[in-house]
Amino acid sequence: MRAIKALIFIYLCVTLPFTASANQVSDKIKGLLIQAHFPGCMYAIKKQLQQYGRLHQFPEYKRSSYCQCLSEKYYGNLTKTEHRYMTNNNTLPPRVTRDRGLYQDQCSRLTLE
Repeated sequence: MRAIKALIFIYLCVTLPFTASANQVSDKIKGLLIQAHFPGCMYAIKKQLQQYGRLHQFPEYKRSSYCQCLSEKYYGNLTKTEHRYMTNNNTLPPRVTRDRGLYQDQCSRLTLE
């Protein structure tokens, strides 16, 4: 799973061209990054909830809404500079890493409660 995710990440970061104006990446790249993030998020959330015996409290539609929210927070406002950072470092850009907990809290309140 990790190897497939890495290949998708590399493909999205390296091979797709920039088509947006100014410093924003194209909607196509953003959409593909959001789409690529979603399955890994769903897997991780399910595993964490199972580990704590709480999976039954959060149906799939709630987990799905959470992962969609989180994916959009991570990649919805991605700049070309951040995209280059992701390409060069194979990791989330500093802004996303810094605000990751905030995004998780926001999405939890919106979708899981």
